Amino acid sequence: MILLALDTSKKSLTVSLTVDGVQHGAYFADCGVTHSEVLLPHIQRIMDEAGVTVSQLDGVGCVVGPGSFTGIRIGVTTVRAIAQVQNIPCVAVTSTELMAYLEREACITATDAAQKKVYYQAFECGKPLTEPSVCEAKDFDALPYGGKVITDMPSLVTQRPCVQFDSSLEALGGIVSDRFSGGKTVDYNGLVPLYVRECQAVESLKAKK
Repeated sequence: MILLALDTSKKSLTVSLTVDGVQHGAYFADCGVTHSEVLLPHIQRIMDEAGVTVSQLDGVGCVVGPGSFTGIRIGVTTVRAIAQVQNIPCVAVTSTELMAYLEREACITATDAAQKKVYYQAFECGKPLTEPSVCEAKDFDALPYGGKVITDMPSLVTQRPCVQFDSSLEALGGIVSDRFSGGKTVDYNGLVPLYVRECQAVESLKAKK
C-alpha cells in the first residue's frame, strides 16, 4: 500500500509518503506563503527518494482545515488533481484531529486562527467530543472540556496543562493510513475544504458596517 499525504494548512508544510508501512517524508517548519511554489518539488523529491511514481499510489490524503485559507486550497486542489488523474480515493483529515491522533487521554487541540482567535476541538480517549470550532483566544480557558492542551501555538496563553505538538509527520502518515485501511475515503469530488470561520477580508468588511 502506497499513500501520499499533505498538510498545507499552516505556515509549516508536511509531506508524508507511506510505502508498505514504511514512512518517508519531510516537515518544514516555516514555508511562509510559498506552498504553491515548493509543494510539488518536495512531493517529487520524496517520491524519487522512495523509488515510487505517482501511478503507483493507492490513495492520497490531506488536511482540509481549519487553518490558512490559501494553504488549505493549495493542498486540497493538489490532492484532488492527483486523485482524479490516477482514479484513486482520497482521505480527509482536519488539523485539529491530526494533533490529537497520538493522544489517548482527554485533550483539547488548539491552533492559530489569526486575529487573536483559536481553532480547537475536544477529545476523550481518541474520540471527538466536538466539531472543529473557533473561539477568542481570551475565552479558551473557559471552554467546558477537560484534559491537557495539545497546541502548535507558542503564543497561546492558558492555565491548562499544555503540550507542544511536534509530531506532524508521524501523525499525518498514521491517520491517513488508518483511515484508508478502514475504508474511510471519498472520491476527489468529495474532498472539500473545511472553513470554520469566514476569511479575514470578509470579517474585516463586516466589522466596518
